[in-house]
Amino acid sequence: MATAVSRLAAANAVIASSRHNAFVNVFGERAAGQAVAADARADHGEALSSLNGLIVSVKDNFCIEGEIMTCGSEGLSGFIPPYTATVVERLEAQGVITLGKTNMDEFGMGSFNLHSAAGPALNPVGTNPPARVTGGSSGGGAAAVASGCGVAAIGSDTGGSVRLPAAYCGVVGWKPSYGRSSRHGLVAYASSFDTPGVLSTSVRTAALVANAMSGADPNDSTCTLSPTSYVPSVGGTLEGVTVGIPQEYRVAELTPAALRAWAAAEVWVHRRGGRVVPVSLPHTAAGLPAYYLLTLAEASSNLARYDGVEYGQRPQLAADCNTVEEMITATRGSSFGSEVKRRILTGAFTLSRTLYDSHYVQAQRVRRRVCDDFATVFSGTGIPVAVDVLLTPTACGPAPTLEAARQMSHLEVLSNDVFTVPSSLAGLPAISIPAGHDDETGLPLGLQLIGARECEATVLRVAQALEEEYAQ
Repeated sequence: MATAVSRLAAANAVIASSRHNAFVNVFGERAAGQAVAADARADHGEALSSLNGLIVSVKDNFCIEGEIMTCGSEGLSGFIPPYTATVVERLEAQGVITLGKTNMDEFGMGSFNLHSAAGPALNPVGTNPPARVTGGSSGGGAAAVASGCGVAAIGSDTGGSVRLPAAYCGVVGWKPSYGRSSRHGLVAYASSFDTPGVLSTSVRTAALVANAMSGADPNDSTCTLSPTSYVPSVGGTLEGVTVGIPQEYRVAELTPAALRAWAAAEVWVHRRGGRVVPVSLPHTAAGLPAYYLLTLAEASSNLARYDGVEYGQRPQLAADCNTVEEMITATRGSSFGSEVKRRILTGAFTLSRTLYDSHYVQAQRVRRRVCDDFATVFSGTGIPVAVDVLLTPTACGPAPTLEAARQMSHLEVLSNDVFTVPSSLAGLPAISIPAGHDDETGLPLGLQLIGARECEATVLRVAQALEEEYAQ
């Protein structure tokens, strides 16, 4: 059996030889010391947990004391946090080895990992030209897992930032219920949406890592749910499980291969003893614009701290400014990328006096309607049958090329999140699992399972069953 030290050496060799740009900071002495300690514990029968010696990478918006964190932005270049995020602390307390920090869209704003000061992360699946995107914003973590640099990566999911890269890179992407894992030490994009999640090689590994991260935290008042402990069993049936197929998710942009993968999963649910029924989530179409209005409003507030006074690099040109206002303008103007600037401006505009009621408040109302839609199908109130989980595509098709993604309009980019955003609006647990490959490109496809709030065990049970079917 390979030791933690040998697994770490193999992961470092992959990083050194790859061109995927998955990592922005690789921990040398820190990871090596953790690996030696994990092996010593294992040799003496004192392993801290089943995760002892497991190699995990961490998205570059989670604080780790003493290690540089940039959030993919020039504005935080060289910033070293004075403390460690709760989820990372909990994993390291279980004996996990933190390999390094992974690439990401600047402050989590992007669907393709194109908006990073370190350059785009590249999809390791399908190595032949042209280069493909990883998805975003946790693209570096997906690329790390897909290329064999450990079995898991920690990411953050605001509206699909774990699940979309997982689908594009052919790995598992797990977003628990909002409030299940602490956001303490996770740099905020949209505070009422941001959720620590896991990218991994399997559903079981994702469950184990997420369990270790979960539980209430006094440092995060929104993290109130109890820890999870469910680990899906191999070979389980789906007897008694009802799976819903949302009719509003059958959008025109779905490729034929994605539709076939979706239909095949329905057959496999039946094969495992489950029941499949159509359901309606009538406010799905309104969810996407509401999501962007709300998240950009929250982002405009959260990113106000990067002014060169509290946080952020103060550029040389700011030294010649005569007022604080000029200095802040110079700092933010040179520190943020174009996508972040666009989102801050849009969010601030949404919160303006003239638009607050007509846009922001209205978006909050839509969010409540989306939550009510999910509550209806999971409770069965007023409909023929309640469902336990929902089965949908994760993305419209395989990962686009780097060039195609760059040519997309803003509306096309935003529409890419149409399947993942609704569950984020409602704070529900959702997982993306590999679902075969596209016929033309050979690239991975993903399917998503969504469960009722705090019902992680049901989602993981169905995900495990489908994962086994795809493996056959």
